[in-house]
Amino acid sequence: MALHAIVWLCPSGRWKNALLRRFGHAIGSGVTLAPTLVVGCGRFVLDDGVQIASFNVFRDMVAVVAHDNARIGSWNWFSAHPRYRNDSPGNGTFEIGRDSFVTSRHYFDCSGVVTIGELSAIGGQRSTFQTHELDLVANCETVGRIEVGDRGFVATGCILLRDSRLPSRSMLAAGSTLTRLDDTSDTPQGLWAGTPARFVKPMQGRWFDRNLDQVR
Repeated sequence: MALHAIVWLCPSGRWKNALLRRFGHAIGSGVTLAPTLVVGCGRFVLDDGVQIASFNVFRDMVAVVAHDNARIGSWNWFSAHPRYRNDSPGNGTFEIGRDSFVTSRHYFDCSGVVTIGELSAIGGQRSTFQTHELDLVANCETVGRIEVGDRGFVATGCILLRDSRLPSRSMLAAGSTLTRLDDTSDTPQGLWAGTPARFVKPMQGRWFDRNLDQVR
């Protein structure tokens, strides 16, 4: 709907949030929504204090969920292929936990589901989240989930593939590729690095233990 897209492209303001509520979105208090291109998407659920900066693109998403004080920087791309919507409940969803943030210039293929836990970060730029891929053995396309656990950190230029999961309180080192782990594999918390990424060592640091007063 053209009017719906135009509202999303308008500058942030209370009137914009009010209009988006009229379109069926759940917009909390203190939400800041800079001009954003939204095409063919379903419902946005944005809790109190959420911030979405300028020039993001959301295309063919079923749902976008951002919990309290989550932040999304500029020039990110979120999209989902409509053909997967009926394959599994929730396909086409991006969800980010409270007080987590995404910086700028990242690509999220949400044909499956992408979830980012609370107090987590997608840092740097140009990381790719790819939830669907071609199964060469079965000669068919498959779709799945990507999860970043609570207090997780993804550094710059990473690739996260279908059914990959970064454990809570862990870091994915810059330039790494996170792949699906076998069901029997341990997923220890700490530094993951390489292509494919492997566990390197446990990590400790104030970032993993910060409280909400140190975040805002």
